[in-house]
Amino acid sequence: MKRLIVFILMGWLFPVSLLAQNVRPGHDWTVNASAYDFNMTLIVQVQESGELNPAFELGAFCGQECRGITSAQYENALGTYLWYMVVFGNSGDDIEFYIREDGEELKAETTYHLVFVPNEVIGQPAHPEIIDFVLLEPTGCVAYEDGDPLTENEQYDGVVEVYDINGRLVQTVKSDPLLLTLPPHTPSGIYIVKTTLGTGKVLTKKIVIY
Repeated sequence: MKRLIVFILMGWLFPVSLLAQNVRPGHDWTVNASAYDFNMTLIVQVQESGELNPAFELGAFCGQECRGITSAQYENALGTYLWYMVVFGNSGDDIEFYIREDGEELKAETTYHLVFVPNEVIGQPAHPEIIDFVLLEPTGCVAYEDGDPLTENEQYDGVVEVYDINGRLVQTVKSDPLLLTLPPHTPSGIYIVKTTLGTGKVLTKKIVIY
């Protein structure tokens, strides 16, 4: 499962901060169907630990690109819910699946994935594919201030850098307001977050990912 840690820079407003943030995946669930020449069809049932859950919306992704979205439909003739999905892509694309509920992507994992084959149909209404998800416990991020606190009157340059314990640059973010999301599969460990004020003063914060 991809690890995404959300860290709010505004923690610098406090002299000492101890933050615990739930992980909220950050995929863009927008499908650009016109970007692809081919599609394939899936007929599936979405489960949570073996139990059918019609509240889930299913998304197909290749990397960070959304290739298809679908919701549950009740089939009276079969007496059950099915998810009919059209997936767009190119031959050989590795397709992974995620779920969301009420518009919010859930932290969950599944072993189900597929390789895109143009025009292929996977599953039948009477014999759908099963995509079973396991909801995961929130992953945490604890932040400790190492430098001076940022006050409300000071201005930062809008750039945040994240370094691992060996001094390797992991990510640079430029955003306002700042919401920092670490890359997928970021290993557990200690990281240093650094930003620079308009005066040239450098502020740092240590974060521990577990």
